[in-house]
Amino acid sequence: MSRIAVIGAAGRTGRLVAQQARAAGHHGTAITRQDADPRVPGSLRGLLDGHDAVVSALGAAGRGPTDVYSAGTAAIAAADDPRTHRAVVGPSVRGR
Repeated sequence: MSRIAVIGAAGRTGRLVAQQARAAGHHGTAITRQDADPRVPGSLRGLLDGHDAVVSALGAAGRGPTDVYSAGTAAIAAADDPRTHRAVVGPSVRGR
């Protein structure tokens, strides 16, 4: 059983990822914007500790320009401990 942190777990994709992880017998930790805003540097620090994998299911509301993907990826990289060799997955989805 792996411990998987799902960032953006309140969105459509994040909810599905968390459900599938639990159904497969993994322990999933749901991380939402209420827990940490990935656009704020350092907000994810400590939340990824103890996890074997991180799934970034970040999404943006609306269709306009956004930095949530680039800022979120930077926040994940800053919060990750390079000594863990943890898998980081970011499904690429955009749409309704």
